[in-house]
Amino acid sequence: MKFKQVNKFYQQLILTFLLGLFFSLYPIIISAQTTISPEEFVRQAESLYQKGQILESANNLEKALNMFQEQTSENIAKIAITATNLCRIQIELGQGEKAINTCDLAINNYRQTNNLLGIKQSQLYQTYALQNLGLYPLACQKISEIINIDSENCQAFKYLEDLKDLESFKSIQIGDILTIEAWRSLAEILRVIGQFPASQTILETLSKELEQNPNIASELFLSLGNIYTVRGNLERERVADTKYNYIPWEYEKGEIYQKSLTDESYYKKAQESYQKASQSLIKETQLKAQLNLSQLLLLQNKVEQAEKLHNELNLTQIPLTQFRIYAKIQYTKQQQWINSLKNQHNYTKIIELLEESVQEANSIETEKSQYLISYTLGNLGSFYEYLSYQKNDNNALKKAQELTQKALYLSQPQVNPSLAYQWQWQLARLEKAAGNLNQAKDYYESAIKTLETVRKNILIIRQDIQFSFRDNIEPLYREFIDSLLELNQKNNDPEILKIVLKQFNSLQLAELENFLQCDLSSATGIKEIGDSQVMIISPIFLKDKLALIYQIPAKNNYINYQKINISNQEVTKILKNLQNYLGEVGNGCSKCEIPRESQKVYQWIIKPLEPILQENKDIKTLVFILDGLLRNIPMSALYDAEKQEYLLQKDYAIAIVPGLTLLQPQSSSKTPTVLLGGYELEQKINNLSFPPIKYLREELENIAKIFPTSSLLLNQDFTEANLQKELQTNQYSVIHWKTHGIFSSNPDDTFIVASNQVIKPNELSQLINTGSQEKTSPIDLLVLSACQTAKGDNRAVLGLAGIAVKAGTSSTLSTLWRAEDKANTKLMTDFYQALSQPNMTKSKALHQAQLSLFTYGIEYKDPHYWANYILVGNWQ
Repeated sequence: MKFKQVNKFYQQLILTFLLGLFFSLYPIIISAQTTISPEEFVRQAESLYQKGQILESANNLEKALNMFQEQTSENIAKIAITATNLCRIQIELGQGEKAINTCDLAINNYRQTNNLLGIKQSQLYQTYALQNLGLYPLACQKISEIINIDSENCQAFKYLEDLKDLESFKSIQIGDILTIEAWRSLAEILRVIGQFPASQTILETLSKELEQNPNIASELFLSLGNIYTVRGNLERERVADTKYNYIPWEYEKGEIYQKSLTDESYYKKAQESYQKASQSLIKETQLKAQLNLSQLLLLQNKVEQAEKLHNELNLTQIPLTQFRIYAKIQYTKQQQWINSLKNQHNYTKIIELLEESVQEANSIETEKSQYLISYTLGNLGSFYEYLSYQKNDNNALKKAQELTQKALYLSQPQVNPSLAYQWQWQLARLEKAAGNLNQAKDYYESAIKTLETVRKNILIIRQDIQFSFRDNIEPLYREFIDSLLELNQKNNDPEILKIVLKQFNSLQLAELENFLQCDLSSATGIKEIGDSQVMIISPIFLKDKLALIYQIPAKNNYINYQKINISNQEVTKILKNLQNYLGEVGNGCSKCEIPRESQKVYQWIIKPLEPILQENKDIKTLVFILDGLLRNIPMSALYDAEKQEYLLQKDYAIAIVPGLTLLQPQSSSKTPTVLLGGYELEQKINNLSFPPIKYLREELENIAKIFPTSSLLLNQDFTEANLQKELQTNQYSVIHWKTHGIFSSNPDDTFIVASNQVIKPNELSQLINTGSQEKTSPIDLLVLSACQTAKGDNRAVLGLAGIAVKAGTSSTLSTLWRAEDKANTKLMTDFYQALSQPNMTKSKALHQAQLSLFTYGIEYKDPHYWANYILVGNWQ
């Protein structure tokens, strides 16, 4: 692709287009008559827009447009251009449907004069309106028309790796600013809907080609900085510790952000992109880039650099618009963070800036005025909440409540749920701080109810590059659960514990939705558990405590809980140490460290339940809904120091479920039929090396002697196409694949290895679901032998749970760390041998296989060999 240089005149047109201001392609003529001419209305509209009176500007353009339409047919060009400008302002006012219709009018008139540039521009504006309405597939389809790509929705771009292979991209000229902007807008849509690699590919390719043309490239670099920041935030969440409560204006120490940083990190790339974008001649683009860069520097504890850049920011250089108010709030929060890091607090100045923002929001006349005023009032209330927390100031607490009430009244959950839930949550925290637990409960319930309506369209709140599941969703659920348990201490009400479990399951569901980027709200959950020998255990980590909730369904759904006081720092240290020791090959240190660390976890989770288990000797299966870092720890490896035995050695089978809302346990009396496959040879894919698997054939052949199986799909035959063909042709209840794989909290880093390719969660889901679409029942068990979780990823087990949920299998059996090949083959053989026995559940079969390996030889008594197997989902 070869881009041509543009002349000075066209550079001005580019700047005008990117600024989103008026660009009149016809002369404005002032009529000599006493009545105001349509041209004069257009001139006044431009002047009003520059002053920030956007609604008045739109009204004048509407008058001009109506007058042009009433005049002669010679006004076709004027109608088209006026409609285009009006459409652009209607988008800014949040009048999405109006904007689409106005741009349709412009397009129809442009077609009469064969003005292709005008048509394309109006179509592009329509895509902005569609995005504002949350109609991203339609926006993507519209953009596809502009850039001449045949695509019904954005899914076609999912596997986009090289733009230069596309004919429509090869034909782009640097003068075609609208097409370039369409590609950039497409990348923004892909970012919002979670297709980060494709978004990044588009922006990297375009910015590289256009880097020598800063007037065009600046917007691209701003968008590129945003996608790098989003991906950096996700990397941060993978290594960051759980956040148990949330104070919006409190600065969080930056150590957690640095754990995943390298010289080639996303944050470093984002910083470079923002620096380039900040050189833009467009003031708004420049300010956005500088604010985002300053934010990024603060997140990395680079206080001096952030402060230097922050002091250079000048918000008055842009007109008083919605953007400037949002920018001012961001600017003020950064100022507070800098003050906090330097321990030079100036609370009066921060309040002054926030009060100015409230006044400015009241002065702007737009249809989104209430939203804007609510946003500024709520942020002022947030800062007073921070003050009450820092200074133990009751007056600040009351002021925060007053301001937040006003903000909530103006936002209204039915109209602006993504804003309203924040103020409901804020009021819940404030009521809790005031000791009003019942009022806090009501606000927490309202906040979660509002959030869950938004979560069904999570795109609404994910447009903000600072949005984070860890910061903006998870703490809400944990705070609510904590508040409920405080109520339970006073009232001893079992019904409250049921609400706690409901919220905990909702948290698990929300986390999986965030991982899978899909809506799981249709999950109906368990109505009745048929297994009468089960105890369900839910350890929930809260602020400096562990809430241990346990249920016995067969005992009239008996439910109770115990509180274990323990610091979050201690929990993190113990669980991370134990995870590391378990993953090491048993020798010396790790061998003795495992019991020492795991007995501490046993004391938290199992020891308090021993009296209940003694009273209920018919309980044979312990089903865990694990939380946080506990998901990386196999429960079978918990050590009873008093009896000097692991939980494995007790008479309990163990299963893990990602949440009862995602499970409908049922037993199967049918003889399993197994689809067998795997890859045993060494290979290298995407710069990752995978060693040979020596005992693969022995394992698969052993299984084939126990159950009816397919012909073996091995090595070069172990491909996605062959697997799909086999699944479509024959009926299987079990899939057993022995191959390498990685489970990660990043779906792009979660995969299983086939022949010269990797199969990712979405592909695996399509593979299994397509194969079983015409079958009478779904896959009952998916076994992924020889896989492992990603090192250093605190939420890596989400990858395994995500595969189980996404694929629609009843249960999934896999490993937390790479299994020793010979031991793995023995365990899997014993598992299927046990599963072939009458009335045998999957969890009991796994328990027997692990015990068999434990007693097989002295070297296999180390938990490293037998503890890494976890059964996720249906245990029956």
